[in-house]
This record gives sequence, structure tokens and C-alpha cells, in this order.
Amino acid sequence: MKVQQSSYFNIAALKLQRGLSRWGNNVISLAFGYFGARLINELSVPDANMFDALIGMFGPRVRPANWLSIVSLLVVVAILVLRPLLARHYAKQQYDHVIADLLQNQRSPDIAHFAAVTVGSCLSLQLCPNMSRGWVMAQVKLQHDTTQFSLPPNLRSVFEIYYRDNFDAKRFFDDQPKLMLTQNPKAFTDSPTLILKTCETRWSHVQFYKDNIATSAAERQSAIRALMQDNIVTFAHSLSLHLIVETSDHKTLITQRTEKGDYYPAIWSCSLEEQASLEDIEVGDGVAIENWAKRALLEELGLGADTYNPNNIRLMAVFLESDILNISVCGHVRLDIDERVLDSRLQGVLRPDYEFTQWCFLNSSELLSEMRQPKRPYHPTARYRMLMAYIRQKGEPSVARDIQQWR
Repeated sequence: MKVQQSSYFNIAALKLQRGLSRWGNNVISLAFGYFGARLINELSVPDANMFDALIGMFGPRVRPANWLSIVSLLVVVAILVLRPLLARHYAKQQYDHVIADLLQNQRSPDIAHFAAVTVGSCLSLQLCPNMSRGWVMAQVKLQHDTTQFSLPPNLRSVFEIYYRDNFDAKRFFDDQPKLMLTQNPKAFTDSPTLILKTCETRWSHVQFYKDNIATSAAERQSAIRALMQDNIVTFAHSLSLHLIVETSDHKTLITQRTEKGDYYPAIWSCSLEEQASLEDIEVGDGVAIENWAKRALLEELGLGADTYNPNNIRLMAVFLESDILNISVCGHVRLDIDERVLDSRLQGVLRPDYEFTQWCFLNSSELLSEMRQPKRPYHPTARYRMLMAYIRQKGEPSVARDIQQWR
């Protein structure tokens, strides 16, 4: 209830602040025009001085209609006082709270009670303290423990049956190791470095939790509570990078997956996804995330170091795909090539992977429109990524303003 009351207050205060910013000067101008006309009228009385004129304008005993003058004066004073107070309030306000409040009606019911930025089934675990800037790669550290994730004893026999029954269908003969987070990460304004603590799991474990635990509402809620309240990851998952690609002329790439894909065939994505690999951490924990992003750009888009500055690769958020119990990081890269050049390269350059067949580009207004009312069938995390792309382009105050206009 306190979270809901805080949400209503934030939304009401934001609406008031936006209204005062937009219409305050007009109201003040009208009020002073009215006061000027009244003053001229009062001073036109023979032998009237300024004191008599003010009594004539604001003295309710002289003229009951003067209540209009008093109310107008109070409105002007309120605008002059409230406008700077609200501006200072929102200058200090954590915009992730404001945006989370404004997006309440965009949340999946399963996770609607968490006070975090949420779009659909995507629940933010940790946002960059400076959301529009994102973490540069030097601020992200990966601490890897080679220990293997262990299934709880009560699930082991169930897993063995699942593994045997799905050995061929799920391709468990290629049961490769995967990276997973072990803790819900933390970062603060005065200590912004993001530390991702990982261990290893098996692909079969990831699939088991997705197919058996995530499909049970009670089990899923228990796992999410442990993650959000105790910061402990109790489920196997495959840590994934959901990377937003923006061109130098501020167009965001969206791609349509091939119909032959194992997951979400023919669905549109913003822009690409890549699972973490043990190869990424072999170069060292300090550059593992950067290496991961570079590998994704090369394998998925055929883009090498000549098309972007590594300092423009950022992480925006760590988030939970609550419907399938998978933890991912949301990244963003701004390329040094424009829409025309990227489109040409995607058409003509050989790529190691061909996981998408169609693509197009969205400007900032189209991003916001698609996030609100999608015109295409999208990957479950696409709208969350569109929000992060919009924040990266426009900044938190503008995003809060634009989303507030939906309501």
C-alpha cells in the first residue's frame, strides 16, 4: 500500500510540475493583465491613491467580486513558490522510481508488486545509477567462480527423468557449460561499479528450470522472492546479453528472427541477443563483458572494430525475464556508421551467424510508439530494450515526461 501511495504521489507531483512548466507563465501573464486593468480602473476614481486602489481591488468588504482578485493572487503566489520547489525535488529525484511508477500499467501481474522499472515480464534487478549514460566497460567487473551449480536434492530425481526423456529433442548431447549469476548485483551513485558474480551451469539445467520451475506459479514466485529480497539466485539460467544497436544518426536497429530458429521464430527483436560464453572470460574478468559485446556484434552483424568506439559500448541494466526465470544484461552500442551504411553492410557483408532475415530502423518517436502499442510481434524483452534505448537517447526527465503523457 505504501508503494502504491508513493506511486500516486509521484505521478500527481510530476503532472503538476509538467503543468506548471507548460502553463504557469501563461496563467501569470493573464493574472497580471487582469490586475493591471483593475488597478487602472481603481485609480481612475477622483482623489484615489494607491492604497485606496489596492483596497478596491482586494478588499472583500468593499466588493464581493474582489474574491476573484484574491484567488488570482493566491494562484500566482502558488505558481511562483511551487514551480522552483518541484524543480528542485525532481532534480534530486531518482528517476528510476518515477519511471517505474509511470509504467505500472505496463507490468505483468506476476511482478506488478515490485517497485522497480518493469515492462511486461522484464523486471529490473539493477539499473545504472546514471541511466542515460550507462556503465562504460571499465565500470563493469565479472567475477567468475568455476564451481558448478548444484541442483537441490529434491529436484535431482525429477531432473534425471527430464534429462533422459528430452535427450534428443533438447539436444542434450551438446550439453555445453553456461554462465549464470549467483547474486543480485548492486551499484550506487557514489559507488557505481557493477560487479557480476558468476558460476557455471549446464544447458540441461537451464532448460529444466525453464520448463519445470518457471511454469509453476508458486515455484516461480518463490525463486523471484529469493532473488529480490535475499539477493540470492536459486535457479539455473544462461546469462544473456540483449544488445541495442544505434546508428550514428540515432536510428535503432530491429531485426526479425529466422523462421528456422529454435526460439521465438519470425519474431522481431531490438536488436540482438547473445549468450555469455566461457570464451568471453578467458581474456580476463576485467574485459570479459567488452569481449562478449564485441563477439555479439561480429557474429550477429558482421561488425568489426572499425564501425564503433569500444567506449560507446554501455550496459544499461541487469534484468530478470520473469516468465522463463532467466537473468540478462541490457547493453547499448552507438555505432560510428549511419543507417544507410549499416543497412548496406547487412545486405552485403558475410556474417558468421544468420539468426535474422529482415531488419529495419526506428527513430526515437517510433521507439516510444512501438513500446506503447506494438505493431509487430516482438521478443518478450524487446519493449524493455526500447525503453532503455529511449532513455539512452533522450535522458530520464524527457522519458518521464513523454510516458506521463500516455496516462
